[in-house]
Amino acid sequence: MRREEIFEEIVKERARQDKKWGVQNRSDDEWNTRLCEETGEIAKAIIEHDDELENEIIHTIAVGVVWLECRERAAEWAEGEEYDHV
Repeated sequence: MRREEIFEEIVKERARQDKKWGVQNRSDDEWNTRLCEETGEIAKAIIEHDDELENEIIHTIAVGVVWLECRERAAEWAEGEEYDHV
């Protein structure tokens, strides 16, 4: 998979996540837990020689991206708007 294709897949996964769950505002602890769960899915796919390994990697990266997006929103809101952890 070429870099452009990888980034395209990450963007698609982020869109899927937003459609499924909407905007997610979580604490760093909650995001870390979710990211660890996704990393566990990668480990499981490796152990089981699962053909879905690349998809699990994409999902994990997308969770990291949404975590960064959440932190950016929190920083912006800290400058004047209220921030709620949902």
